[in-house]
Amino acid sequence: MKEFKNWFLKNIDIKLLSLFLAIILWLYIAGGENPIVENFIDISLTQNNLSEDLAIKEFPTNVSIGIKGPKNIINNISSNQINGIVNFSEISKKGSYKLKVEVAAPKRTQITRVIPSEIKVEVE
Repeated sequence: MKEFKNWFLKNIDIKLLSLFLAIILWLYIAGGENPIVENFIDISLTQNNLSEDLAIKEFPTNVSIGIKGPKNIINNISSNQINGIVNFSEISKKGSYKLKVEVAAPKRTQITRVIPSEIKVEVE
Protein backbone atom coordinates (compact mmCIF):
# COMPACT_ATOMS: atom_id res chain seq x y z
CA MET A 1 0.00 0.00 0.00
CA LYS A 2 2.86 2.32 0.85
CA GLU A 3 4.45 1.64 -2.55
CA PHE A 4 1.22 2.61 -4.32
CA LYS A 5 1.00 5.85 -2.36
CA ASN A 6 4.62 6.68 -3.16
CA TRP A 7 4.06 5.88 -6.84
CA PHE A 8 0.91 8.01 -6.91
CA LEU A 9 2.48 11.03 -5.22
CA LYS A 10 5.74 10.87 -7.18
CA ASN A 11 5.63 13.42 -10.06
CA ILE A 12 2.05 14.40 -9.15
CA ASP A 13 2.33 17.69 -11.08
CA ILE A 14 3.21 15.89 -14.34
CA LYS A 15 0.43 13.36 -13.80
CA LEU A 16 -2.18 16.07 -13.18
CA LEU A 17 -1.01 18.00 -16.24
CA SER A 18 -1.24 14.83 -18.34
CA LEU A 19 -4.76 14.17 -17.07
CA PHE A 20 -5.80 17.76 -17.83
CA LEU A 21 -4.37 17.58 -21.38
CA ALA A 22 -6.07 14.21 -21.97
CA ILE A 23 -9.44 15.67 -20.97
CA ILE A 24 -8.96 18.71 -23.22
CA LEU A 25 -7.96 16.48 -26.15
CA TRP A 26 -10.97 14.22 -25.56
CA LEU A 27 -13.35 17.22 -25.53
CA TYR A 28 -11.82 18.53 -28.76
CA ILE A 29 -12.17 15.21 -30.56
CA ALA A 30 -15.68 14.52 -29.21
CA GLY A 31 -16.80 17.98 -30.34
CA GLY A 32 -15.55 17.33 -33.86
CA GLU A 33 -17.84 14.36 -34.48
CA ASN A 34 -20.65 16.59 -35.78
CA PRO A 35 -18.93 19.55 -37.45
CA ILE A 36 -20.66 22.45 -39.16
CA VAL A 37 -20.85 21.87 -42.93
CA GLU A 38 -22.31 23.66 -45.94
CA ASN A 39 -24.15 22.01 -48.81
CA PHE A 40 -25.95 23.20 -51.94
CA ILE A 41 -29.35 21.85 -52.94
CA ASP A 42 -32.03 22.77 -55.47
CA ILE A 43 -35.42 23.68 -54.00
CA SER A 44 -38.77 24.37 -55.64
CA LEU A 45 -40.25 27.85 -55.94
CA THR A 46 -43.83 28.71 -55.05
CA GLN A 47 -45.93 31.81 -55.71
CA ASN A 48 -47.60 33.60 -52.84
CA ASN A 49 -50.36 36.27 -52.84
CA LEU A 50 -50.81 36.59 -56.61
CA SER A 51 -54.05 38.40 -57.52
CA GLU A 52 -56.59 36.21 -59.28
CA ASP A 53 -56.88 38.64 -62.20
CA LEU A 54 -53.13 38.47 -62.90
CA ALA A 55 -51.05 35.72 -64.49
CA ILE A 56 -47.34 35.08 -64.74
CA LYS A 57 -45.85 34.54 -68.18
CA GLU A 58 -42.80 32.50 -67.09
CA PHE A 59 -42.00 31.38 -63.58
CA PRO A 60 -38.83 29.43 -62.69
CA THR A 61 -39.45 26.08 -61.06
CA ASN A 62 -36.48 26.04 -58.70
CA VAL A 63 -33.48 27.85 -57.22
CA SER A 64 -30.26 26.65 -55.66
CA ILE A 65 -29.49 27.38 -52.01
CA GLY A 66 -26.46 27.09 -49.78
CA ILE A 67 -27.41 25.70 -46.39
CA LYS A 68 -25.12 25.48 -43.37
CA GLY A 69 -25.51 23.53 -40.13
CA PRO A 70 -24.52 20.43 -38.17
CA LYS A 71 -23.45 17.58 -40.46
CA ASN A 72 -26.07 15.13 -39.20
CA ILE A 73 -28.88 17.61 -40.01
CA ILE A 74 -27.53 18.78 -43.38
CA ASN A 75 -26.99 15.22 -44.62
CA ASN A 76 -30.63 14.36 -43.85
CA ILE A 77 -32.26 17.42 -45.44
CA SER A 78 -34.03 16.82 -48.73
CA SER A 79 -35.15 19.43 -51.24
CA ASN A 80 -38.85 18.87 -50.46
CA GLN A 81 -38.34 20.02 -46.84
CA ILE A 82 -37.47 23.59 -47.91
CA ASN A 83 -39.41 25.88 -50.25
CA GLY A 84 -38.49 29.13 -51.92
CA ILE A 85 -41.31 31.67 -51.85
CA VAL A 86 -41.86 34.60 -54.18
CA ASN A 87 -44.33 37.08 -52.70
CA PHE A 88 -46.59 38.92 -55.16
CA SER A 89 -48.59 40.85 -52.53
CA GLU A 90 -47.37 44.27 -53.71
CA ILE A 91 -47.98 43.54 -57.41
CA SER A 92 -51.33 44.93 -58.56
CA LYS A 93 -50.86 45.55 -62.28
CA LYS A 94 -49.28 44.05 -65.37
CA GLY A 95 -45.60 44.62 -66.03
CA SER A 96 -42.09 43.36 -65.57
CA TYR A 97 -40.86 42.93 -61.99
CA LYS A 98 -37.77 41.81 -60.13
CA LEU A 99 -38.81 39.97 -56.95
CA LYS A 100 -36.81 38.58 -54.06
CA VAL A 101 -36.77 34.84 -53.35
CA GLU A 102 -37.41 34.16 -49.65
CA VAL A 103 -36.26 30.93 -48.02
CA ALA A 104 -36.92 29.92 -44.41
CA ALA A 105 -34.16 27.84 -42.85
CA PRO A 106 -35.04 24.66 -40.93
CA LYS A 107 -34.17 24.57 -37.22
CA ARG A 108 -30.46 24.63 -36.36
CA THR A 109 -29.51 25.58 -39.94
CA GLN A 110 -28.73 28.77 -41.79
CA ILE A 111 -29.31 29.72 -45.42
CA THR A 112 -26.01 31.13 -46.71
CA ARG A 113 -26.90 31.75 -50.38
CA VAL A 114 -29.86 31.78 -52.71
CA ILE A 115 -29.03 31.55 -56.41
CA PRO A 116 -30.61 33.53 -57.95
CA SER A 117 -31.63 35.73 -55.01
CA GLU A 118 -34.06 37.66 -57.23
CA ILE A 119 -36.10 36.55 -60.21
CA LYS A 120 -37.51 38.54 -63.11
CA VAL A 121 -41.17 37.88 -63.82
CA GLU A 122 -43.56 39.14 -66.47
CA VAL A 123 -47.03 39.69 -65.01
CA GLU A 124 -49.97 39.76 -67.47
